Amino acid sequence: MAITLLARWKCDETSGITLADTTGNYPATLMPNSGGNWTGGTLGVAGKFGAAASFNGTSGGASTAASGSTIIGPATALTMACWANSTSYASDKRMLAFANSTGGTVLGLPVGRASGKFSAFCRSSAGALIQIDSASTYSSGWHHVAVTIAGTTATLYVDGGTGATATASASQSLLADTAAGILIASSGGVFYPGLLDDIRIYSGAATQAEIQTIMLGDVGGPMFARRRMAV
Repeated sequence: MAITLLARWKCDETSGITLADTTGNYPATLMPNSGGNWTGGTLGVAGKFGAAASFNGTSGGASTAASGSTIIGPATALTMACWANSTSYASDKRMLAFANSTGGTVLGLPVGRASGKFSAFCRSSAGALIQIDSASTYSSGWHHVAVTIAGTTATLYVDGGTGATATASASQSLLADTAAGILIASSGGVFYPGLLDDIRIYSGAATQAEIQTIMLGDVGGPMFARRRMAV
């Protein structure tokens, strides 16, 4: 099988109201904004690689336009990852999420959903909520967080290590309709506080070795940054 880059937001912008997607597929609009300026945080702050976007934790976020079609479907394997430097680990703050056609969150990558931990949660096609929490707790600094989904199994990675796995029943898919778009730092009225950098979504479930290469940013090479990679 292979992983293919669907979207990558490097968060290197210094002004404006858009986080560019290097693939050109899903530019994300920063909210709230006024007069061409983002009022929900600060752009151009020092990041893990170059610049990063700093979200205020009370109103700031970004989202892609509704696609009008399913971005990922029930049979799709998926990887999503980002570098995060959060200012709070105390409550549910979602770094990256998918919304379905009715606006509900079907897949999220939050910090603090379990106090001090990174998590991933998925809502199966049967409506069941499956949650994975990191084995360790965290309080500061940059951390790379990723989740992979393949069939009915989801795996969480923090800083390249395997945190935990969760499995749905065989009759349930972990992925569902996401026609409403991709959400960054905001989901369901919950806002992430802190910095985000190098946010990525791939079709296909990356291996742990591939996650560790994705962590390297552009140093990981163009096959991880832009093109399809056989595994």
